[in-house]
Amino acid sequence: MNFVKQARRYRETFIDFIKTEDQSDPESLHIYPVKEGLSQKPVSPDTVPVFTEQISYRSVLSQVGLLVLFNLLFFIIAQVSFLMSEVK
Repeated sequence: MNFVKQARRYRETFIDFIKTEDQSDPESLHIYPVKEGLSQKPVSPDTVPVFTEQISYRSVLSQVGLLVLFNLLFFIIAQVSFLMSEVK
């Protein structure tokens, strides 16, 4: 969920970047999202915003904690059922 939110935020940033670069070209038709309506001038790769994922350790930690809790719970249930069974 966190990744999807970040990807959507980046998409908005990228669209704003495209619109800003297009508005700086006076020869452009400024028609978004039609490719022929945008500026055809090359853009420096250094100016394009880069997507970087920010990993939230709190959300990961809570999920790992639940996995550990369920693992311990099922281990204890299996251990108790094994000890209560009769060996013949």
